[in-house]
Amino acid sequence: MPAVMQEIDEMSTSERVQVMDYLWSSLEMPSSGYEPPAWHGQELARREKLYADGRVPVYDWADVRARLAARRVSYAAFHLNRLCAGGLALRSFSVGGWRIQITRAGRG
Repeated sequence: MPAVMQEIDEMSTSERVQVMDYLWSSLEMPSSGYEPPAWHGQELARREKLYADGRVPVYDWADVRARLAARRVSYAAFHLNRLCAGGLALRSFSVGGWRIQITRAGRG
């Protein structure tokens, strides 16, 4: 693994976000000699045509966020069920405002 990647692994989350922001910004700058592959343009044209023809669904951002939030709750419930199957008892749980309390089965 290159040394720079090891350094990134040792950074705090906020430092990694700053590095990520810098990397994205640096990719937006004109680069000497970089030419995207032809298939990029072809794929963009294909997707634009699908959109123009009304063949792709368009979602309201609020709906997308609600669906993602519901998926997070479902994902958490799935893992909580696995914990319960492993001998833990679910007393209550908290995801997005819900409270979680897990105890060993047979204990109050």
